[in-house]
Amino acid sequence: MLVKSLDHYNVITPRLAETLSFYGEVLEMRVGPTPSNDPRSAWLYDGGERPILHVQSIDPSAPEVKLKAVRDRLGELIGDLSLADLEGAGAIEHVALECSDYERTLERMRANGNAVRTND
Repeated sequence: MLVKSLDHYNVITPRLAETLSFYGEVLEMRVGPTPSNDPRSAWLYDGGERPILHVQSIDPSAPEVKLKAVRDRLGELIGDLSLADLEGAGAIEHVALECSDYERTLERMRANGNAVRTND
């Protein structure tokens, strides 16, 4: 199997405080260090102290600014993300998986016709 584990997933939301409250109070995840030190974003850690959820805030008065940045960064991978998708808890922006064979994983993704974006 190529997938070893879930690395993390990223949620974008206009309700940062409420989202953090849900994951913290209900699921007992801990808000921990954020590499960017950006106050509009947070990392939540699981019971094993792994950062598995990245939550990014969208300014509710200007949500299109963040959506444009996401579209510019992820291109066709983001699909039809719209303001309506941000209702409730927000939208999953991306999921990162740890795989055992990087080149083979890329090869299989591309052979299947999937769009692939890599971080170099």
